[in-house]
Amino acid sequence: MSAHSVVLIVDQSGSVFSLRSLIVESYSNRKSNMKRGGRREGAGRPKGARTVRTSKVAEKAIASGKITPLEVMLKAMHQSFDAEEWAAAAAFAKDAAPYMHAKLASVQHSGPNGGPIQTADLTKASEEQLAALEAIFGPLAGSSADDEGDQSGEGEAGS
Repeated sequence: MSAHSVVLIVDQSGSVFSLRSLIVESYSNRKSNMKRGGRREGAGRPKGARTVRTSKVAEKAIASGKITPLEVMLKAMHQSFDAEEWAAAAAFAKDAAPYMHAKLASVQHSGPNGGPIQTADLTKASEEQLAALEAIFGPLAGSSADDEGDQSGEGEAGS
């Protein structure tokens, strides 16, 4: 036999096939319904979802009446704060913060239909127009301690 031997197969109808052509044909005829990786809508674990095991462990820790890891971090933070050990208190606060406060998502502000934010130049508005705007929007802004200081509207930069 030579180095390149060919295996021939004869079917019931008398047709002759090479083994190689049958293998190639069987692979090419396979149709896979599976997608090939990449991001798919709705796939994967929902963000913030807790596992059943995590929930059970947390419930068991709370039910036992013993102190939780978060309570340990908060107690250590308070003790460090009271002792004016600022670096230690800050480190404990940093570790405990994700369990106490949700992360703020970055928000890109835009105007109508994703365009630029619309502004108005009020430098040419009359006193009457400014008083009308103050009457409308003043209560929405609330009052703060610095309302009395700078009446120019320029802030510290304009002082």
